[in-house]
Amino acid sequence: MSKPDEPWIESVRKSKELVIRSEAEVGVWTGVLQECVPIFNRIALKAMSYRIAGAEDKAQVVLKIAGSGKDDPKLANGTHGIARKAIQRAGRGGVGIIEVEVFLPAQPSGVSKNMILMIVLHEMGHAAGLEDHTNDGVMMTLPNEDNNGKIYSTKKSKRMPPFFLTNKTVSRLRTIWKA
Repeated sequence: MSKPDEPWIESVRKSKELVIRSEAEVGVWTGVLQECVPIFNRIALKAMSYRIAGAEDKAQVVLKIAGSGKDDPKLANGTHGIARKAIQRAGRGGVGIIEVEVFLPAQPSGVSKNMILMIVLHEMGHAAGLEDHTNDGVMMTLPNEDNNGKIYSTKKSKRMPPFFLTNKTVSRLRTIWKA
């Protein structure tokens, strides 16, 4: 049985925006968030959007490098990340996600720039509340990469970039972010 998508608390859903910050500005991850936010906002088709945190902003989503903290999750390989959600089960503001830490692999091995972008875009989807993986688009599981750096899930699936979310996934996102 798959896990259901997880909405954010109502006050965040009403804003239709997540504030995101990167604490992973090292190595291949440098500047990736600045590239990914406009891509994600385009492919989410106004279901919700991300905004990069300014100096005075509290971020709801934070990108980190796995292994830099003692409680960090262990990543089996360098081609995926993990989104760890803090959930409010009761209280003021309602029930839902209140913050997310996205952990990226410290040593992504043998991956192209497109795969680096794909990892962050995929985890941004989980941070937005999407749980299940699909068989195509940014939320695919087990991405493959061809010799030209294009990413796909099956031999017959559409190649990325350009990155996209399937219509079904955008519909799920709209349902999650309905205030």
